[in-house]
Amino acid sequence: MAKFSLICALFTLFFSTSATALTSDYFSSKSNPFVVDFGFEYLHPQFGNIENVVIRNYKTGGIATPVSGSVDQVYPDVFAQTLNGQFLLSEESKATLIVKSFLPLNSLAQMDTGNTDLPEYVLYRAENQRPRMMAMGEMNLSDSWRAGLGFDLGFGVSAEATIYLQSGAGKYSSQRISASIRPKFIPLAVIEHEGYRLLVKGENKIDFAFKTNAGASVFSTLSAGFDVSYSTNSALFFDPWTFELSKQYGLSAVGLDTWNLGLGLSYQLWTGYQARAAVIEDVSGTFSNGLAPAFKTRNLLVPRVSLEKRFQSSRWELGYQFKDSIFNSTPSGNGNYLDPPRHTGVLGAIFPISSGWEFGANLQVARLTPQSVVKSDATDIGGPGYEASGWLYGGSVNLIVPFSKKD
Repeated sequence: MAKFSLICALFTLFFSTSATALTSDYFSSKSNPFVVDFGFEYLHPQFGNIENVVIRNYKTGGIATPVSGSVDQVYPDVFAQTLNGQFLLSEESKATLIVKSFLPLNSLAQMDTGNTDLPEYVLYRAENQRPRMMAMGEMNLSDSWRAGLGFDLGFGVSAEATIYLQSGAGKYSSQRISASIRPKFIPLAVIEHEGYRLLVKGENKIDFAFKTNAGASVFSTLSAGFDVSYSTNSALFFDPWTFELSKQYGLSAVGLDTWNLGLGLSYQLWTGYQARAAVIEDVSGTFSNGLAPAFKTRNLLVPRVSLEKRFQSSRWELGYQFKDSIFNSTPSGNGNYLDPPRHTGVLGAIFPISSGWEFGANLQVARLTPQSVVKSDATDIGGPGYEASGWLYGGSVNLIVPFSKKD
């Protein structure tokens, strides 16, 4: 049975900057009645400010002469609690139930549509700032085959606002806002044969729809006023269809009895990506509709590799992952969606402690390869050009607790 378990593979899906995650043997063995893994994860994105570029022009600000300035690239840290559990349901078929949760602690759920026209690192604004939950059941089909089905929990948000603004003594403005959140179940499937493990995860797109009806009375003595209505749509978060194949190899054949090599390859369908920008549509009167940033995305092959060393009292693993940009080219026109290629390295360790418990920790560093953005029209937003790059720093700590059957 491959030690590159489902929990390890799902870590890379939930915490998208990770290359690999060292997993306890308790989760890999499929023989423990009940295992709990409790921990915390942290991520700090650091992008350089972009200076002396066009930030307003005729199309976006209604001004004749473009205005230049700087664009701050301050993105929120991720600080989250994780709780994972594996339950053995049947000794004969090794049927197990796996549950994983990810709960941000600095904000339960942060929704930010980001900049529409200004430079925006689209995969780092709020993608890990929402609660996540996954459940998976799997079992042996034969001596060499194992399969499972489950779900990743998503949601959709819809809201509506009715606003009336007034001016004049003795009058007041009013508004009503209503919103609803609907859960969505995203399919997960896994199949394993002779240590090869294929994980399939469906597309998880969190839609945000906002409808506004506004009216105003500005000059009360003249009873003059106006009404306006519009709708706003955004894909607040987007995770693509993902097909991930992984395998771990023991290196005893080359004299390295305590070493293991892990390989993984993920195929991600980013051509279905939708902008997080809040695009205004169906505006009443003579107002202009919004415009989503122009971009062309592509599907990606994301490779990863890890090398594990077992010592008498600990296990260590060094991992690497490369993810190319989801965009075919750097931005042009007013749009400035950014996703430089990313190299991620992770160093992890697991240490046994008293009563069979284990303590785990990992550190990760990711480098976003510098990209040069050059605008053909220097008056476009972001013109005449700039460099996009950055770093991601993070890590996690966790405590693994196995429970045994009572005699």
